[in-house]
Amino acid sequence: EEGDYQLVPIIMMLSDGQATEGVTNRVDIARAVRESNDDVNAKIFGLAFGSGADLPLLLGIAIQNQGRAIPIYEGYGDSAEQMEDFYSAELRRVLLHDLTFNIASDVSVDSQTQTSFPVFADGSEVFVRAKPKSEEFFQGSLQIVANAISSSGPQEWIYETSIDDTDDPLVM
Repeated sequence: EEGDYQLVPIIMMLSDGQATEGVTNRVDIARAVRESNDDVNAKIFGLAFGSGADLPLLLGIAIQNQGRAIPIYEGYGDSAEQMEDFYSAELRRVLLHDLTFNIASDVSVDSQTQTSFPVFADGSEVFVRAKPKSEEFFQGSLQIVANAISSSGPQEWIYETSIDDTDDPLVM
């Protein structure tokens, strides 16, 4: 419902095998899931149990739907413990979702790391880095704008600073 920011749609898939009935082609399955999820925009996570599970399919579905998939190993502790560890690390207490960073600077950016994070849970960390073009000193203005959806609705945080150190381009 519009304005209901308390809930983050999340789907957890569990699999211990391969598709053997109905649609069995990985590409077709992943496409059907993505198309079915267009209106909901759920973050889809997957747990692949054992060596027979189709981890590449779960990874493909998770990546296309802003989630993550991991294997649950046989003979490596308890499966329930591995599931609990995944849940605790990724989803236990979702603080923000659809977190994005926009970096604006007087200096041209040569490259940057990932700037979009589908889920930010309690205990999570995100790092965003930007590298200026090598021939330029990093001086001038820098603005970082973070946007996300919290339990109270859309949020925006703005960080602005001036960098003026022509002697050492690495020092701010």
